[in-house]
Order: sequence, then structure tokens, then C-alpha cells
Amino acid sequence: MEGIDEPKQEGNSSPLCGGRKRWFAMRATYRRSKNARELLDKEKIECFIPMRYETREIRGKKKRELTPVVQNLMFVHAIPSVIQEVKSRVKYLQYIVNVRSGEKIIVPEDQMRRFIAVTGTYDEQLLWFKPEEVNLAKGTRVRITGGVFEGEEGVFVKVRGARERRVVVEIQGVIAVAMATIHPDLIEPLPPGEKKQVANKGNYNSGKIMTSLHQEKQLKALLPSLLAIRPGVTDSQKGSVSDGYPNKSLSRGKRQEAAWSLCRGRPALRGYSL
Repeated sequence: MEGIDEPKQEGNSSPLCGGRKRWFAMRATYRRSKNARELLDKEKIECFIPMRYETREIRGKKKRELTPVVQNLMFVHAIPSVIQEVKSRVKYLQYIVNVRSGEKIIVPEDQMRRFIAVTGTYDEQLLWFKPEEVNLAKGTRVRITGGVFEGEEGVFVKVRGARERRVVVEIQGVIAVAMATIHPDLIEPLPPGEKKQVANKGNYNSGKIMTSLHQEKQLKALLPSLLAIRPGVTDSQKGSVSDGYPNKSLSRGKRQEAAWSLCRGRPALRGYSL
């Protein structure tokens, strides 16, 4: 997996410091991921290899079997010092690094949990992409509210090979996967700046944002006027929110937050001042 973009590091400490387990993006060269997995199993080290079903013809008979999505790719969950010791003995097990900084790619726990929850279903409708093949900047961050993937978050975006937009989950700089088509009624957009929910036994905490995709489109159309200076605002009122409408003297992020709150029928940062 060459030519990797900037990775998302977990925390501010060095990846080789501390005794906490981390998810390392790794590769077992020369298609030896199966051997690496067996070795890690013996060492009681958790690992995950993205797999999918493929139909192959063997001796004239078709056989459906699980195969790696990307040859050599695997994710290893271990204390840095432990995986470093194993790696010193197993030369074909290599870290995937950022080509710009040379740093090891460490996947955040919530990102990895989400990726495993989606790809561990082995759904044949999943579509796989290299990071550069999907432009997530053009999509909308959403949360799924029902079905097999309820509670999962991703980016709702158009992808190659699908007529309709898909929810995409990405391991930044390594791989991206698009879920099967999900009915729009089971998808809700996440407001700008909202923090991701903390996982709890595989599900997100409740606290759904009751906004449909149709409402999101309406909101996008309203945002320019909502973010503008409200007529009649005097100098003495600048820096505050009046009657729930965001004043332009607030930061853009605060005005967006106020606009979202207003459209959801909630008090919009009332009393906030800079």
C-alpha cells in the first residue's frame, strides 16, 4: 500500500510509548498474511484481515471461499513493545507507514471498531476502494438509524460502481469500504462540528438528531441567510445571539452551530458572546 496520505494518529504520544494496545496497519509481504495470522494467534495477539467471499473454480467445480480483500494487508492490535518484538523475529511483517512523514499508521479505536463492524459481515454488496479513489470531501457525514449497521457513522457520497450514493467507512490513508445501499429513511446527517458518539458494546449512545436528508437539503439552502447579519442588529448587540438568530460577529463555526440548533427547534446559543 504505497503512496499513503497523512494518517490519523491516535493521541499525541509517540506510537512506541506507553503500554496501551494500539491498532497498527501492517502488511505481510509476499502474500504471507495467513502465516502471519497463525503466528499472531499463537502469540495471542489480536489481528484483523479484511476478507470477502469470492467464487473460484477448482478442478471444474465452483467453490465459494473467503479471501483477503487486499493481499498482505492486516491490522494488528497490540502493545507497541510487543508487536515490535514480534516484528524483530518475523521479517516479512512490516508496518505501513506514511510516505511523507515516515511514521507508522495507527488507527484510532473507534475508527477500527466501525471498520470491523461493517466489513466483518462479509456482505457481498460491499464495495472496496483505495483512499484516493473516493472523494469524501464531497460527501455528507451521516449516522445510520436502523438495520444491520444501526448506529454506525460514515460519509454519504457517490462512489464508482454504484448508481446511488453509499455510506463509506474509511481507514484513513489505507482503505475505504462502501456499504450496501441503505434506504434514505435510515440515514440522518450529522450537524457540522458534532463530536462522534462513544461506542458502547458495539452501539452508539442514543441521542438521535431528528433531521432527515430532505431537511438537510432545506437547511443547506437556508444557511446563507441564517449566517448573515440579522436586520436591525445594533452595535450594542454585536457579539451576541438575539432571538435565536446567529449574529455575523460570531465565529463561523458558532454561527453554523446556531443555525443547526435553530432548524432543530432548539435555543440557538442564547446568551453566547465573544
